[in-house]
Amino acid sequence: MLFRSVAMMLAALGARVSIAGVVGDDADGVRVRAMLDGFGIDHGAVLTDTARPTTVKERYIGRAQQKHPQQMIRVDYETREAVSGELEDRLARVVIERALAADIVLVSDYDKGVCSPSLLPRLTEACRRAGKRIVVDPIRGGDYSKYRGMSSMTPNRLEAGLATKSAIVDGTSALAAARKLQESLDLEAGIVTLDKEGMALWDAAGGSLYPVRPRQVYDITGAGDMVLAVLGVVLAAGFDYPEAIPLANAAGGLEVERIG
Repeated sequence: MLFRSVAMMLAALGARVSIAGVVGDDADGVRVRAMLDGFGIDHGAVLTDTARPTTVKERYIGRAQQKHPQQMIRVDYETREAVSGELEDRLARVVIERALAADIVLVSDYDKGVCSPSLLPRLTEACRRAGKRIVVDPIRGGDYSKYRGMSSMTPNRLEAGLATKSAIVDGTSALAAARKLQESLDLEAGIVTLDKEGMALWDAAGGSLYPVRPRQVYDITGAGDMVLAVLGVVLAAGFDYPEAIPLANAAGGLEVERIG
């Protein structure tokens, strides 16, 4: 649910983090757990699946004429098959147990077979009963009904456009998409991230646009993860979306200015 990048960002921001998910019974799985230990992240809810490899994303970085490094290609080693029913049941139990002890639950869905249409509704229902906010960074396209009833979501312009079958070309269309997500999925708030144009929010108070200062973009890797992490930390600290979004905006902008 919380993938390594988001979890490590949260830990670096000073949050106490518990991560859940699935790794393989391999050397990469051992390395992931060691890295999580190094950041002080509880990984008791990370289960081992002997039938799948640990997902590895390998990025190739190049530099030309002494200019700043740029990512040229990414190679993924993975399986996107759904985890087995027995493993999913075990994961659901341990995730819900930890969710009920948390201030907020963040779901980072990379469509790798863990955040399934049968697991996420169970988690959402448990969070709603306990009064816990649950926020998701969704997959591109696909079945968004599995996010129904969550507190909020942070799709980017393309993801929100695919989900709402609309073209998001300006603030007005972004707000319309945020509203459609909020209403159709029974969300507390609909959010659309708009890269250099900031973020759009639609909640019970209506719609708001949050611009962001233009940045020199060097690497977009991790920007969405940073937005989710900062949004989660600020909401967990007791603030609401109008306070959380400008900080998430600024953090995402800082992230794209750095390599890696």
